[in-house]
Amino acid sequence: MMKKVLSLICIVFVLILACSGTTDPKGTDSHAYDWPDGDAAVAGLTTTDISQLNQAVRNLNYVDGFLIIHQGKMVWEYYANKYDANWAHHWHSGTKSIVGTLIGLAIDKGFIASSDKKIMDYLTEYRYTSMDARWEDITFDHLLDMKAGLPASFTSAESEENAFTAFLKTPLTGNPGDSFIYSGLSAHGLSLLISLQSQRIAASFARTYLCNPLDIKLPAWAGDQFGYSMGSTALEMTPRDMARIAYCYLQDGFVDGQQIISSTWTRRVTESDFGEGSLHSITDLSYKDLWWIGKLNGVRIFTALGYAGQLVMGIPSLDLLIVTTATVPQLESDAEEQVGELIELIGNRIIK
Repeated sequence: MMKKVLSLICIVFVLILACSGTTDPKGTDSHAYDWPDGDAAVAGLTTTDISQLNQAVRNLNYVDGFLIIHQGKMVWEYYANKYDANWAHHWHSGTKSIVGTLIGLAIDKGFIASSDKKIMDYLTEYRYTSMDARWEDITFDHLLDMKAGLPASFTSAESEENAFTAFLKTPLTGNPGDSFIYSGLSAHGLSLLISLQSQRIAASFARTYLCNPLDIKLPAWAGDQFGYSMGSTALEMTPRDMARIAYCYLQDGFVDGQQIISSTWTRRVTESDFGEGSLHSITDLSYKDLWWIGKLNGVRIFTALGYAGQLVMGIPSLDLLIVTTATVPQLESDAEEQVGELIELIGNRIIK
């Protein structure tokens, strides 16, 4: 099902490049979350390990940021290319994983009944006469797991009067539930549904129900032509703050004395079934709730993965978070190489 995942990812990355340039580090001061300091030795990293890691990261001149957080404490932090802890970064497709988290919150807050509900139950007023009948079978789960039958690429919606009609007029390329297709439109559809049910755009929903409780900032999240937050890309946040969201998944949704997200939702990701795909050094690859699931050096991981190396990786068995940000190169092949180098570096020098 997922053996062609690399090519599908590349297709979507190319399509979103035009609207997803890296943030100017001088442009958005967002005052990142202040993680407590940790001890590398407690995390199993010797002085030699840290020294070698530091040199290896410096050799990758495209790395803008690299963070290691163990047991909720900052073990190691690195910034380059004019970035520092307080400057937001563009997360590209890492945005999708945040949308998946927001759907869990929307269910927790009662805006959406459950993930197995059919989306047309919420889009009744946008039905039209010639609509493909297969839309009636699409559930939130189908969109979350990229199995809705939606194409990988966006279609032009300039002639449509609203975002919901434009979404529903996208030609389906398969039957809901049949196969995995890495589709930015699936994630964007979920952003639209969050907005419809909560009566606020996804960026505002995120600030209220996710960022404020976690004491983090969401400086920017660009919208589509209709003003709705792009579900597939365009979220900007500091690496420290993105790590806070992933930390919820390591803690069963319970952070700083608050149940931020239900443990039922977070475990859908952290205990998800493995698949048969691969991505560079990651094996047993699958996709759940807009997060990638797999094994790195035989260890279970979950990761939000954005173009060219925007990465947030959680390793539940080690209570470990790895965060990387990277400059986007000119060539798609270089961007994919960066992703591979960072995954390999994490596997070989951190996960042992």
